[in-house]
Amino acid sequence: MARSTPDFPDFPDLPKMPKMPGAVDRRRVALAVAGVVAAIVFVVFAFSGFGVASMDPGQVGVVRNGGPLDDKDIRQILQPAQSLTWTGWLSSEPHAYPSASVQRFYTVTSNREAGDRSGVDVVQVPTRDGVQVGIEATLFFNFVGESNEQLLRRFDTVFGTRTFPVRERPGERLSPWEGDDGFAAMLDTVLRPVIDNDLRQEVGQFRCAQLVSSCAL
Repeated sequence: MARSTPDFPDFPDLPKMPKMPGAVDRRRVALAVAGVVAAIVFVVFAFSGFGVASMDPGQVGVVRNGGPLDDKDIRQILQPAQSLTWTGWLSSEPHAYPSASVQRFYTVTSNREAGDRSGVDVVQVPTRDGVQVGIEATLFFNFVGESNEQLLRRFDTVFGTRTFPVRERPGERLSPWEGDDGFAAMLDTVLRPVIDNDLRQEVGQFRCAQLVSSCAL
């Protein structure tokens, strides 16, 4: 004889328990925390100098530490044409200087368009017999660059941490690693007085007639 299954009455669904006032939604809190962390990471990467850099073929780079807890010493030297390289968290942008293989020049001339200074630029120095003569010249040289890293480090410490006035733009000052204008401003401030002094000493050893034929007339 088959057994019959008794019919049970249908019970209504139990009502859900309401959330207690002040209860914390852990999922929302976790999402909020994750969002804050992601925002902090983005700010660090985007605005704090995430440290990678590369160099052009004609330049050498000096990188200094830049973190809030770091000293500001030189961290590393980037060689000419170096590919993308890790330079550390919060490090400075590379101080780009001319490579040792790049020939530089400094011109003193009366040609308004050809000299390193704007306008007529002639060194006026006296001869041994007191005649003022004008000297035009071009000085060719190579910067130390990567050929001597110790000397390059000294240069960056002594001159790379300073700014120099830009002669053509009164009131503006640049560091020597801020492009050609910055390097030229450094040369005009540091090198030009040496050129003037050396020319004065050399020319002062000669009489005017030995240098300028018209003085013998």
